[in-house]
Amino acid sequence: MTTSQRPRALVIALVAIGGVVVGAAAMFGALTLITGDLPVPFASATPTPSVTPQALPGTAWAEATATALPVSVVAPGTTLSLGDPAQIELALGKGRSALISVTPGAPTLASESDLAILRKVTPQLAGMSVYYLPLTVTKVAGDSLAGVQLSTVMYGVTATTVPLQQLTLVDWRACSGGPLPVTIDDPGTEVTLCFAAASADASHPAVGLEFSQPGGPYDAGTGTAVSWLPR
Repeated sequence: MTTSQRPRALVIALVAIGGVVVGAAAMFGALTLITGDLPVPFASATPTPSVTPQALPGTAWAEATATALPVSVVAPGTTLSLGDPAQIELALGKGRSALISVTPGAPTLASESDLAILRKVTPQLAGMSVYYLPLTVTKVAGDSLAGVQLSTVMYGVTATTVPLQQLTLVDWRACSGGPLPVTIDDPGTEVTLCFAAASADASHPAVGLEFSQPGGPYDAGTGTAVSWLPR
């Protein structure tokens, strides 16, 4: 599958305003707005240092200044077992890069109560299943990762490593994918994230994860993505 054939991302933003939920969803150019007192499972109100979200540009590797992979990284195209850690070089744009350690967990199917809310906010999810994709990230070396959003480089995949529709959930307690907090730059700090994927075919669920960043050493378009599948 080439990069241009990969599923386009579906974004859901859920924001609480004065006890009222405002939902915005975008898929294939469609936009749906729904308001009402939905029982959305929001994140806790525990204060955390603020960060400026940083989307990874599609040209990040073209802007990289150090393109030689460290010897400590996982080899491009490797397939690992879920739960196995792997060190990966991530291009951040503007000549910046970082070495990270990633450990994915097993994908889980979203509950029916979660699906009811998500489908109400985003009618395009009707008939689709949603999967939560947990993982932990630790910075090993390199430039600052505070605020970086990894949602565009993590995919849910089927048993044959076919990528599923990316689904970005914002302020969703059951599955929150970032941005990375300022603590990610503290030595040895492990950050837990959760990404999501949607599948229209129940016979092809998300069973693993894939890391792919266009133009770099780990690129599904060239068959060199890193994948994690069940043992």
